[in-house]
Amino acid sequence: MGEAIDAPRFHVVGRRQLHLEGGWPPAAADELPQGKWEVIPWQGLNLYFGGVSAVELRADGSLDAAGDPRRGGHGIVV
Repeated sequence: MGEAIDAPRFHVVGRRQLHLEGGWPPAAADELPQGKWEVIPWQGLNLYFGGVSAVELRADGSLDAAGDPRRGGHGIVV
């Protein structure tokens, strides 16, 4: 779960702009259809891409928690 929260994100603006948070592989934009998107790369993690806090109930009944480093979040199970 923490790995998913830490993963780089994207944000679509309108019909043509695609903002890519830092951390995407350089070739990620090359996979998009040519001429369809104006790709705007960002450096590092940024608050612009939102924030997440999550709690997971695992199959064995244990809990896990994670917070978003973009917002200084932390996860703790008491």
